[in-house]
Amino acid sequence: MDQAAAIASTFSLSGVSATPSAKCLQWTADGQLLVLTKSAVHILTPHVGMSNELTSTVEHTEGKEQDPSRNVKRTGWLRTMIGIDKALVYQWPADCQDWGAVALGSLDQGLRAVTSSPTNLSGDASCLLVVLNSNMELALWGPVKDFLRGEWAKLVDVTAALRAHFGGRDNSTLVSTLCAQSSCIEWSSQADFGLAPTPLLDGSLLAVGNRAGSVSFLRFCGKSDGSWEVRCAATVPLADRWVTHVAWSSWKQLQSGKCEASLACGIADGSIVVLRVVQTLHSAASSLGLIPNHDIQASFEVQDVRPAESDGRGITCIQWTKPSADLDLLVYSKPAKLYLWAMPSDGRLSSLRTVALSTQHLSIGSSALTPVVGVEHARSEDALIVSLADGSFHVVHHLSQEQPPGESTPDAGLSSLQLSRASRAAFVAAEPEKTTKKDVSRLYGVASYDSHAWFAWLHESCRPTDFSYKHDARLTCLLVVARLCEVDVESSLLSNVRDLIAHARIAQRESPLSLLRPALLYLQDQNVLGPVCGRLLGLLAQDIPISLPFPCLVSLNITDANQELRQGFTRSLEAYLFGSDAMLALRIRLIIAELCARIAELDHDRQAFVEVAAHCNSRIQSHVQLAILHHILSALPALADADIPFAMRMMARACLRGSDPDVVKAAHVLSTKLSTTATHNDDLTLHEPCPACHAPIPFQDAVNAGCPNGHMWTRCSVTSCIIATPIIRACSSCNQKALLPLHRLASQAWIPDDVRNSWLAAELLNAARRCLRCGCNFVTLL
Repeated sequence: MDQAAAIASTFSLSGVSATPSAKCLQWTADGQLLVLTKSAVHILTPHVGMSNELTSTVEHTEGKEQDPSRNVKRTGWLRTMIGIDKALVYQWPADCQDWGAVALGSLDQGLRAVTSSPTNLSGDASCLLVVLNSNMELALWGPVKDFLRGEWAKLVDVTAALRAHFGGRDNSTLVSTLCAQSSCIEWSSQADFGLAPTPLLDGSLLAVGNRAGSVSFLRFCGKSDGSWEVRCAATVPLADRWVTHVAWSSWKQLQSGKCEASLACGIADGSIVVLRVVQTLHSAASSLGLIPNHDIQASFEVQDVRPAESDGRGITCIQWTKPSADLDLLVYSKPAKLYLWAMPSDGRLSSLRTVALSTQHLSIGSSALTPVVGVEHARSEDALIVSLADGSFHVVHHLSQEQPPGESTPDAGLSSLQLSRASRAAFVAAEPEKTTKKDVSRLYGVASYDSHAWFAWLHESCRPTDFSYKHDARLTCLLVVARLCEVDVESSLLSNVRDLIAHARIAQRESPLSLLRPALLYLQDQNVLGPVCGRLLGLLAQDIPISLPFPCLVSLNITDANQELRQGFTRSLEAYLFGSDAMLALRIRLIIAELCARIAELDHDRQAFVEVAAHCNSRIQSHVQLAILHHILSALPALADADIPFAMRMMARACLRGSDPDVVKAAHVLSTKLSTTATHNDDLTLHEPCPACHAPIPFQDAVNAGCPNGHMWTRCSVTSCIIATPIIRACSSCNQKALLPLHRLASQAWIPDDVRNSWLAAELLNAARRCLRCGCNFVTLL
């Protein structure tokens, strides 16, 4: 096999069939790979960067053994799925007897589309999924306890909300039914309003195209009892035919508190309509003196210029890409043609460029007429990589330039023929049986793993000349992760880490592991890490200043912790704990340093990475403690007697040996405000009873606790209390343990009194929806 087609993973999905689509494979903002098949949505997570407790149960790769000379580290997967419910929820003929309302997809139920929200929306701060089936029904899904390996449950019947919304209007029965029949979906990224600290409010929108020719924009609002509310921001009519495709561009900040994005909508007649979506953040000062209360208003405008007019040819793919800061490029495809439409902006007129896709004879089933199953922007090459269902790859160079593009020539640095041959070689190597040119690599979906050389795809080996019947149970698809072109690993790794540290934006709403996916692919290999240790340490050792003004004292008129105060306190604390770009960069450096400390071959390199990790961890903990102490200070007028012991615990935590002087100073200020005289470390030392023998345990370590009789316990990483219950949550990356939010506990018998009786502790646990240390998601144990 060609060296450029080194395989990192081959994962078999038996009894699985799929529909070729550019959205068959998608990465979520939590770093999970969604694999859409006809019967299920498979949710796969690369094991790299995960805690050892979780990776002990990874799904191992399958297929032929990799040549050991390739030095390619295998990638394992943590796996869960959302299955299809064969029972029809809605019988559309019962709503409307017109032929136009008939849904033929009800005859053979299957899944048609899935889209992922930005991260930090679910109760455990992970992504949510919206799934569309062949009966045009929509449902919102979210994880129950463990988003990596556990169950995902249906949270909302979105179709029911749409039927109720459109049924209450003065529309005919047919129009109301067609508006409730969803045909395509896509969730936008999180809107960036340019605020610091970034408030963790939801500025994303779900675009839902329907059979009536309109697009609805939905928001999902979680309630304190775990239920969800669906709000329709607007419904914009576009045409008198189905809307078959929707695609969001990225958000562009116009000014502080205002941003815009574009939504491209493909119509069944082959035309494309573009909507301009503007969101404005209205802020109202909080009467409590905490971060302001925010409300988002959105406006929608249909643009006059159209990327495509009606021509009767079906659209197979629509996707936005951004080759440069001032250029939004809409890529769409029709059989054997690829179109690049430049959005008009800053005085630049719109332009349309056409690329004819040529057939590459890789097998007897090769044809440029097959649908597009993947569109990826290789930023370093200024190229667009397009993959077709016949197994071929096509490269368009000079994407950001005005000159008419075309397919790459064989002698180009990144050529279509090179990628196609490498893909074919990976197909031959991955298949368990010997293949010939009669075997076609039928691709269902392709997604880039590192935005350059590594790709993941789902394929099925088939023979068009074989007309024998194959039962669905005998169908087998392979998920393959392979390198299709040569890459300078050292420069690619260092460039990726440098860009992450310098340009990490919390407003992107991606988890650290998602941002680190390309780097982690290389860092798991000792042979890659060794030559770059020195330069990587130089990048990780750079100091990043954190400058965030903490909130002032709440109104002195507030004398109790009412619901408004508690909600404002939680929102403010969450923003200061997780809403800083500098903190995100620190957490990224911590994850990289800890992984390198485990992988590095030489002792002095391991020790150097350990020191960098310790420095990053110290700075993170200092900021977290300062945020907590300042918020306790801000809420002093509303503290009750039951809150004082927990406030004392936080002061004792701040005064442990090795604490940052600024943290100790803040603890002294809080101690003075509480009218106590115990400001010295020895005076603030707490003693807790051992849960096993009730011997006193001094509070001398923020991570572990040991009693005189040898019993060892882990402390909660949020409240610092001893954990004496198995019903806890653990960080998916660094394995830090924390108590569940109190409202999610059926029994609080094992919770210490100073935590159970304090609203301060309850709201701190609510605010810490992610790991305070590394910023990754928690999973609930048991």
